[in-house]
Amino acid sequence: MQQVKISKTKLDVSEQIFDATDRLMAKEGLHHLSMHKLAKEAGIAAGTIYLYFKNVVEYLAFSSRKSNGFIKYEPV
Repeated sequence: MQQVKISKTKLDVSEQIFDATDRLMAKEGLHHLSMHKLAKEAGIAAGTIYLYFKNVVEYLAFSSRKSNGFIKYEPV
């Protein structure tokens, strides 16, 4: 049987990251949020988040705007 590798798009991974944020914020709150915990919750490597966002400040800004409906995140 041939194994088929499914590639996730940047949008899929970014949605995983945003969904993981929602879960962690509900469980632990903002003060306990870290990029490492976020990556683990999203099921990705910690460094992967930095392919999408320059730093935690940029990430939180996108996350906040997205949750408020101000922007639709579209990775480059």
